[in-house]
Amino acid sequence: MTTTTASIEQELLVQDRGSGVKSLTLNRPTKRNALNESLLKRLENAFTEIVFDEKVKCVILRATGTVFSSGHDLTEMRVADETKVKDIFETCSRVMTMLAELPQPTIGVVDGLATAAGLQLLLSCDIVIASERSAFATPGK
Repeated sequence: MTTTTASIEQELLVQDRGSGVKSLTLNRPTKRNALNESLLKRLENAFTEIVFDEKVKCVILRATGTVFSSGHDLTEMRVADETKVKDIFETCSRVMTMLAELPQPTIGVVDGLATAAGLQLLLSCDIVIASERSAFATPGK
């Protein structure tokens, strides 16, 4: 039996798929699943719960839409002051570390584009499964 817990904004869908499988789905397809502060905090909260849940035997990280994640939400970053940007990057770093250090095996599932911090998130998983339509990029200098 699958149960779903979603936020009001439904940026992150959390599903118990049964048999100890927990599925986390990035759900901002109109924003290319960009990692805004809210989504990062929701991921952080989910990982905090999962790490202590002995019933969870495996974690699957996926996304809705054609883009796994385009990275940080640059619209949010552009209007944020320096302190807020620093906080967002620190939260992002914690999330990546938490995912990599979960005691349960983690599987990233991608069927589209994963770029920048979105690719970093995906690569923090133990295993990545990608469709033939998937593409990966680390833009920057």
